[in-house]
Amino acid sequence: MLRSFSLSPIYQGKGLGKKSVLLITDLLKQKYPEINEIVLSVNVRNINAYHTYLNVGFFDTEKYVEGIMGQQHILSKKV
Repeated sequence: MLRSFSLSPIYQGKGLGKKSVLLITDLLKQKYPEINEIVLSVNVRNINAYHTYLNVGFFDTEKYVEGIMGQQHILSKKV
């Protein structure tokens, strides 16, 4: 289970987040072929990350969870 993922601000806005999420998704499919879904949470204030996840195929479940840093969107992607 991946507990956290972030990029240093100096690397943000360069497409690295999108590439990283796609690589992680591919790695999970290869390593765990029995899984059929990836579920994650992203802080509602982190608009850029939210849109990055949507752009790589995650969808908003319209469910929320309260995290340490505030309310989190629950996103899902079928693999």
